[in-house]
Amino acid sequence: MLSNHQAIFVDVLIKHPAVRACISSKDEEPFKEILEAAGFVEGVDFHHQWAFHNDEMIIVVDFVFLKEQIVIEIDGKDHKKQKGEDIKRDKLLAANGFEIFRVKSPIPKSRYSFWKYFFKGAILETRKSLSAPSV
Repeated sequence: MLSNHQAIFVDVLIKHPAVRACISSKDEEPFKEILEAAGFVEGVDFHHQWAFHNDEMIIVVDFVFLKEQIVIEIDGKDHKKQKGEDIKRDKLLAANGFEIFRVKSPIPKSRYSFWKYFFKGAILETRKSLSAPSV
């Protein structure tokens, strides 16, 4: 169980650029470029290497659109080794209202355009539904 002080320490530590560079995968960089090419701005629209925590665990996600509650995980070669852990993480995120998208890596350059338009459409559609008046 994390104390409040530990949780604050994790939040501060994980946001430090040097720490983020160590935990970030080279598989994520092309996808960050794809999101930026779609017109999304890091720190405004999305966050890269964002930490969530509850009393039991700390989860660092590859990309998150907080307002839209969308998490994007880039599954590189290590993904097969951590499938059980990923299932636990996905369940916790889903229980907190997040939709999780998993993208296999490496992403061929020929697929960049597909992912750019797919996520641009998904994010914009979610924003539209969030701003629509409820009946």
